[in-house]
Amino acid sequence: MADLSYAEIQVLRPAMTCMVCEQTIKDTGGRRLVAQPLRGTNVFEHAMPGGFENFHSCTRLLNHRELYQVIWGEDWFLSDQVINRVKAIYLEGLRPWFCQACGSRLCYSCGEILPRPVMSDYVDDDGGIVHCPCLGADPGCWNPECERHRPYNIRPDFL
Repeated sequence: MADLSYAEIQVLRPAMTCMVCEQTIKDTGGRRLVAQPLRGTNVFEHAMPGGFENFHSCTRLLNHRELYQVIWGEDWFLSDQVINRVKAIYLEGLRPWFCQACGSRLCYSCGEILPRPVMSDYVDDDGGIVHCPCLGADPGCWNPECERHRPYNIRPDFL
């Protein structure tokens, strides 16, 4: 990690487990989230102050190249244990991520993971970051027993 540039860090492959609950993506299902407006993690070339009333950010120097690990979210999201786990993941040369349960991207009716984690960036297996926008439409739920189920929401095999 100490030898990686800022650009190389932006395409790191995902870590094996969620940075918060430490479960694998096979255990949790859904997508590997890396950023949302109110919670997330990334590496920047400068310190990032800020936060909101109940959402705070934590910036720590990551390595000798003056790259900064930034984590933002609720207090439970910024625990010392999670902050240290995120740093260890970055230093292994991997991208930290959090599951849809830890990112509050579950159906509010039945608790199933959402088909599209709106207002979230997620990391693919190859390290690419994908943004899932909020387009003003309810994405529904793919649980056929749920009142929010939409017939076009069929769970893909890879989730």
